[in-house]
Amino acid sequence: LWSNRALCHAALKQWDQCREDGLRSTQLKSDFSKGWFLVAKAMWKEGSRSAALKQIEVALRLVSQPEDLLALKENILREVEEKPTSRSSSKTPGLHLPQMRSRSVSPCVT
Repeated sequence: LWSNRALCHAALKQWDQCREDGLRSTQLKSDFSKGWFLVAKAMWKEGSRSAALKQIEVALRLVSQPEDLLALKENILREVEEKPTSRSSSKTPGLHLPQMRSRSVSPCVT
């Protein structure tokens, strides 16, 4: 339930609420990849890249199938390499976001 609500907050770009609900889901199930993904993504979108990367490192020790976390880590690191002082946005040249906005609420699309 908490992760689905976090996903809804992510779709609405309500990153602080997404982070809080994602954290609740990881407190209930520490190896829940989707919860960790949403926490880290929310931190990144709030402008806390280093905190997001730290959360990913914690999650990688707990999650058995971390593919989505590794992909998020790559995106964050790519942004750091290309524009170390800029905050993420859909207009960041190196972010490689899709041109068309999807109606999907998948954590990979938001």
